Amino acid sequence: MLTGLQVFEGGPPTRAYVHHVHTLPTPPSQVAPRPVPADLEALVMACLEKDPARRPQDAGEVLIRCDACRLPRQWSPTDAMAWWHAHLPDLTGPVSFGTRAQ
Repeated sequence: MLTGLQVFEGGPPTRAYVHHVHTLPTPPSQVAPRPVPADLEALVMACLEKDPARRPQDAGEVLIRCDACRLPRQWSPTDAMAWWHAHLPDLTGPVSFGTRAQ
């Protein structure tokens, strides 16, 4: 959600597996539509480290590092609602469950 892209785009699933093991991901600041704070980018890149020993060791460490990130402003509930309305499919219409058996 930070960049609007998958870490490794396109191709068959096996290609993604190979990339996850061998390819360094592109830093979010190079592909995000908006500026990415350096400390947030460092956390994302740490979570994507190939070497497990270099990743945050647990969710508590990730939370501490998230809290330390200097973000330009926090999302308000209005911001979040606008984002979800723009990115979720319209689920208010009729639903099709396939064809009925004859």
